[in-house]
Amino acid sequence: MDLNYYTFGNTSIGIYTKGPVGVFLSGGADSAILLYILMKFGANKIIIYNLLHDRREHLWKEPMQKTVEICRQLTGFKNYDVKVIQSINGSMRIYEINQYFQQQVKEGIVDIVYTGISAFPPNDVIVNWPTLPKWLYESRKPNQDKSPWGMEFSQSEMHKRNVSPLALTWDKTIYNPFINKDKKDIASIYFDQNLVETLFPVTRSCENDSLSGIQHCGNCWWCKEREWAFGRLS
Repeated sequence: MDLNYYTFGNTSIGIYTKGPVGVFLSGGADSAILLYILMKFGANKIIIYNLLHDRREHLWKEPMQKTVEICRQLTGFKNYDVKVIQSINGSMRIYEINQYFQQQVKEGIVDIVYTGISAFPPNDVIVNWPTLPKWLYESRKPNQDKSPWGMEFSQSEMHKRNVSPLALTWDKTIYNPFINKDKKDIASIYFDQNLVETLFPVTRSCENDSLSGIQHCGNCWWCKEREWAFGRLS
């Protein structure tokens, strides 16, 4: 895959410019900054993939929509489409999403799909945080020795995965530029691009189902990670 590399903070990201690219937008800070970078630094056509669980659409629809709008306003990029992947009863697993992206590439809709998957914070940081959500370990390939992203790991190894960003692709179609970067590395990109007061506040990390939109409970694992990295929740 022919990529043009740029450095943001301490992170190198390859931008594909020769055809349409996909980006998996969750509504969180990681995928939001990835969308911004693709829009600003040379992608010629972007398909933005939103995964919406029918039971949790009220949680993520607003941050997804606001992220796209803010990125468009900040970059002036207009050559994109939004494609919603609807998951009924939250039944779509991560490996099934990857297979979906593979099929999108096979059909020529996009040439490559970017995801914002990042490394977990160091173990000494997360030791007193809430227990990780069960879905992270239940949403696996049928082979339970594999992670949801198709890579062997134990929880104690999840901080720095020490692999090439392209090593976690499925048939070299899915690109994970943050796979060895934790949330503080992501925060450094926001500061590098001066986006802490504009893009960051419209993203959502919180997994508390009682809060909708861009609200944060401040207590769940994902809120703890966000505050650790950025020094703030919004």
